[in-house]
Amino acid sequence: MISAMPDLAVTAGTVSGPAAFKQAGITAADVDLLMGYDSFTITALLHLEDLGFCAKGEVVRSSPTASSGREAPCR
Repeated sequence: MISAMPDLAVTAGTVSGPAAFKQAGITAADVDLLMGYDSFTITALLHLEDLGFCAKGEVVRSSPTASSGREAPCR
């Protein structure tokens, strides 16, 4: 139940991501292509952060429209 979630900005990727990377013997930096499912716009952003591709809050700062001017996704 969503009301029982301790933090709505954290996905199960915080647990499953590190476990999957460890089992595969790789890190997020080794991934060249990610094909994620975005049930909602925020979900895609949260997954990028929770799987270790970006630090929390970094996804938004690295978007093409961000004030930093960076266009490349965080890594």
